[in-house]
Amino acid sequence: MTSRASVVLSVVLPVYNELKVLEELHTRLVCALEGCGLSFEIMFVDDGSTDGTTGELHRLAELHDHISVVRLSRNWGHAAALKAGIDLAAGESVVVMDADLQDEPELIPQLLEESRRQKADVVYVVRTGRAEPVWIRGLFRLFHWSVARTSTFPLPRDSGTFGLIGARALAEIRRLDERLRYFPGLRAYIGLRQVPFAAPRAPRYDGKSRVGTRGLIRLATQAFFSQSRLPAITFYWLSAMSFTVATGLIIFALVARLLQQSVPSWSSLMIVVSAFSTILILGLALAFEYLARIYEEVRARPVYLVDTIYRASMMTTAIKQAKVTADREQSETPINPYVSTA
Repeated sequence: MTSRASVVLSVVLPVYNELKVLEELHTRLVCALEGCGLSFEIMFVDDGSTDGTTGELHRLAELHDHISVVRLSRNWGHAAALKAGIDLAAGESVVVMDADLQDEPELIPQLLEESRRQKADVVYVVRTGRAEPVWIRGLFRLFHWSVARTSTFPLPRDSGTFGLIGARALAEIRRLDERLRYFPGLRAYIGLRQVPFAAPRAPRYDGKSRVGTRGLIRLATQAFFSQSRLPAITFYWLSAMSFTVATGLIIFALVARLLQQSVPSWSSLMIVVSAFSTILILGLALAFEYLARIYEEVRARPVYLVDTIYRASMMTTAIKQAKVTADREQSETPINPYVSTA
């Protein structure tokens, strides 16, 4: 506990193959944090990088005593790396952000000031603009609107991972051990006092996304299945539409029968069978999707595994001092002969 209390703020950054940006990122972070007038730790979580990022992080850690590096055993994904950083961060409060400079380090002092001014447990950044093409911005807007509208609890729109988490909120988020994680949803789930902070989202430093279309689809489905009832609601609506169509066809068949008119058989039968088969298969797919996610939770495998932890020099010193103090206090404590030590 002493070691955690020695750092006021930790900045947690999941990193995957970001070698080219690390020097500039660190420089901008230090410039922003030194103006805050508090002790800080910059924690990089290396999510199995393969481009030399690991070596560069250790080089920076050797030069600067405020850097901690956590290397995971393999590439576990952004959500797992983020959890690792939050679990292992030493600060009383934590700022979570991406390492690609889309989340601007210069906003950190403003997040701290907003937290103090509004006495907030969480300050989350709401994106007022994006540097992506129009169709991508439209898809992101549709995604955030859909998740927010169908969530079982209030979920802010257009909010990503970037934000400040205070001490109370940090303790509650650390208690959430589910395997399939959507961080903005988990952050909103805990409640407490959360306030928005509007800011545009900057372009990536190299313009190339590390996630890709398939990764974005996977993140979107994870958000929907973990925070929203939209898949189930969609199937309910499809079922209602199917019932309406089936009722109409039954009425049509009965009326045609009473009027002794022939009912087209082959074409109408194929249309009905195809439509209902599609809906049934979709329902089964959704059911199996939920079952697969339940299976992942029941297996209870670790969200991540750590390969190495390179603690900041100031943290190592604080831990050693805490151990020396504890040993001294223990040696100075008089032994009560009437109390058993067995």
